[in-house]
Amino acid sequence: MANPLYEAFLKHPEDAHTAPEKTEKAPDVPLPEQEVLIALVRNYLCSPNPPKDEDIPPELQDSDAFREIVDIFMALRKILVDLARGSLEDPVQLRGFMGGNLKALQANLRHLTWQAEQVANGDFTQKVAFLGSFSKAFNRMVTCLKENHDQLVMREQRFWQQANHDTLTGLPNRLLAEDRLMQHIALAQRADQCVAVMLIDMDEFKLVNDTFGHIAGDNYLKEVARRLQSSMRATDTAARIGGDEFIVVLSCESPHKRDTAEEIVKRIYASFAKPLDEPGASLPLIRASIGIAFYPEDGYDWETLLESADIAMYRAKESGGDRYEFFEE
Repeated sequence: MANPLYEAFLKHPEDAHTAPEKTEKAPDVPLPEQEVLIALVRNYLCSPNPPKDEDIPPELQDSDAFREIVDIFMALRKILVDLARGSLEDPVQLRGFMGGNLKALQANLRHLTWQAEQVANGDFTQKVAFLGSFSKAFNRMVTCLKENHDQLVMREQRFWQQANHDTLTGLPNRLLAEDRLMQHIALAQRADQCVAVMLIDMDEFKLVNDTFGHIAGDNYLKEVARRLQSSMRATDTAARIGGDEFIVVLSCESPHKRDTAEEIVKRIYASFAKPLDEPGASLPLIRASIGIAFYPEDGYDWETLLESADIAMYRAKESGGDRYEFFEE
């Protein structure tokens, strides 16, 4: 007995909309033709290797309807294999309800890939709202990454601050001061300018420490740092390079370098002349000896410029202190 399901694939396309006046009910036991169709469908959907042409009965090979079904199965297989392998390059060729949903899934996955790349580049504002429970997991992951990133940035900033700044005064330390000096020198070379280096040593810091104690001494150095900073221009650098020694680095025009340096020195001494407020103690005024050297005539790097400024500073101390001297051969 012929099987209507099997015969449907063999109908001529012109007869596709012509319904038979009467069809016999298919028997409960599958006919051989049904078994062939079931086996083919199962293999197209489930087998790692789809059926070959020789596996298809000759009468089905010439069926346009069957070929259309085969094309749908093969397109579906390709889409599922691509998705399983994470490949999103090839567009979905399937049409209809399933094709539309698979196209939407592919578009969502492509957008998700782009979002993941944005997160990898540091954009933690990305959120997913189109993949159900996966969206919650993705968004939670991004939140955790942002928290970890922020903690690492804060830790890195703290380490950098500790490595490059004086813990007592907050000023740049010797390491950062040397780096700033070399930056000033690089700029001076391009602009045909000069750089002034001022070495500042407290004349009475030992007296303050011995008379009023280390806490008063620390407060004394903090106040020196604060007043130095208030005397600087925005482009100048003040640093503590050890003990009671400070350094100031500033750029100046070559023809007016001494005038520029003296202007800053006078600001510094004016700030030092104000009384110190230390609870329970009458501290002496800040007195300091300052030696000044210039790049390029007094040195070309950190060591030679600091040495020249040091010589000038000791000359100021030998002259009674609380004064400044320029380096001279």
